[in-house]
Amino acid sequence: AFSLAFSPVLLFIFVVQYLGWGRWLTWPRLLLLCLIPTLTQFFAWTNLFDLWWRDGITSGPWFWVHATYAFILIFVAMILMLLRLLRATEQRWQLL
Repeated sequence: AFSLAFSPVLLFIFVVQYLGWGRWLTWPRLLLLCLIPTLTQFFAWTNLFDLWWRDGITSGPWFWVHATYAFILIFVAMILMLLRLLRATEQRWQLL
């Protein structure tokens, strides 16, 4: 099953493709983008070394690594879309 951990990566890939910068998405870069979500999914399934949950309730350190990574990707994707919106002229309202 596909994980929710990959959602920020998919959003970022969508925005990059939408803006016409798809050539930037090479296989090595895609693998790097998917590294943290893959490890996140592994740690969430196994809770190896208590990296995801400390005592079943408290978030472990890897939770915060993933949360930070996810927020950064979402923030960058939204900034890229906002910059595109501000640079648009006659098509501005079509982007909304």
